[in-house]
Amino acid sequence: MPKTHQHILVPVDFSHHATLALEEAVDLAHKYQADLTVVYVIPQVVFHPEWATGIEDTIEISDITEEAKTALTGMIAPYRRDGLAITEHILAGGPYIEIVRMAERIGADLIVMGAHGAAGAKPVLMGSVAEKVMRQAPCSVLTVREPAASVA
Repeated sequence: MPKTHQHILVPVDFSHHATLALEEAVDLAHKYQADLTVVYVIPQVVFHPEWATGIEDTIEISDITEEAKTALTGMIAPYRRDGLAITEHILAGGPYIEIVRMAERIGADLIVMGAHGAAGAKPVLMGSVAEKVMRQAPCSVLTVREPAASVA
């Protein structure tokens, strides 16, 4: 008997690759009649004194959360059709840590995420969020890439 997915988690960062991942996850959710949870993680900000400019910037976390909620609701809106159960969450913290925790919390059996996030395909010293999620996730992880350009 083929494995079916009951609960799919899609972490998004509002990048093009995240949109591709969301589209793939929606297709899979329809195919398997699965619940879909979409999560955006507000990255924790690490302060380094050498970056100080002497200018105090105050950004209220509630403002960031409201902006993220508006963006997430807008991103999901086109997919709320045909009775597809979509739950959305805004979290704050280390992106890969919060994604793995959410997968554990909801009992996700599949995570669908973009192969590259908002930072793009640039190498990152500590590795990509997708790579860290793949190593730590309690379930399978599907990374979605940009479709290859066809060669004529």
